[in-house]
Amino acid sequence: MVGVKLHPHWHDFRTDILGPLLRRCEDLALPVLMHLGFGENGDFRALCEAHPKLTLISAHAGFPFFKDLWKCRDDYPNLYVDLSSPYINEKLARATVRAMGPDRCLYGTDAPYGFPLDDGSYDYGEIRRWIERLPVSSEEQDRIMGQTFARLLHRA
Repeated sequence: MVGVKLHPHWHDFRTDILGPLLRRCEDLALPVLMHLGFGENGDFRALCEAHPKLTLISAHAGFPFFKDLWKCRDDYPNLYVDLSSPYINEKLARATVRAMGPDRCLYGTDAPYGFPLDDGSYDYGEIRRWIERLPVSSEEQDRIMGQTFARLLHRA
């Protein structure tokens, strides 16, 4: 196991019940990917403040908060976002990288979901192509595509 995924949006639970689990993730240096929900199911500020050593990755560019979450970038150095999912598009991915910086953005596919193809399968390269078209250096693209995540896993 290299991390934990939590989905308070889909599974309808308040994030304030996660204290023991998140403390354990902090102790083990495991990153947490979370698809935040609304209201009590998505209080990313309280999570970051209560668990400053926790690497918290907000799924789908910070959905459903986007710009509100991005504004908190400097307040929470443990907060990252992934660029996965058909929830976002290339324009939003660009805005996310501009707001969060390439070192706080991570490539992801959101498999088994994705961009449907005519044969019933999914295109998992669409998001990679967005990243390749970003107005950032190739080194920054490399960090988005995996180097930052490897560092977060203490493997780089």
